[in-house]
Amino acid sequence: MKGKLISASVLSLFLVSCQSSTGTNPETVPTNSTSVMELTGWTVHIDTSYFDASTTQLVAKGGLINTASTDLATPCRMEGLFYSDCFCATKLGPAVTTVSPLRSGEEAQWTLRLSSTDKDLSQYPGFIVDDFRVTAKSNQK
Repeated sequence: MKGKLISASVLSLFLVSCQSSTGTNPETVPTNSTSVMELTGWTVHIDTSYFDASTTQLVAKGGLINTASTDLATPCRMEGLFYSDCFCATKLGPAVTTVSPLRSGEEAQWTLRLSSTDKDLSQYPGFIVDDFRVTAKSNQK
């Protein structure tokens, strides 16, 4: 089971009482390729999350730690789903970023950004990002 640690920012004190689920349902997170494998042995944490008024995007930043005993020798994709609040009742959308290769025990910083043309994202100050997964092309080991 993949563990997650959520650090709430000062703006999101409400989120302290909300816990992140451990779900990594591939159907809820984007995958642009049919030949991907989901990686295990990682921990993700969120350091800050906010609405960026200049870009009208929801932004989450944090770290991904390789907790496996083996190195991630190739770049991989980290995916997450943005939700309106900690109850995860309303999906706002997915976001994806690339994470550099990581040795066992190393941490990489990441940023996920969500844009929307049909939703006013400034209306979701209590948003969270959850349902993370890390994938690589299946021919990469």
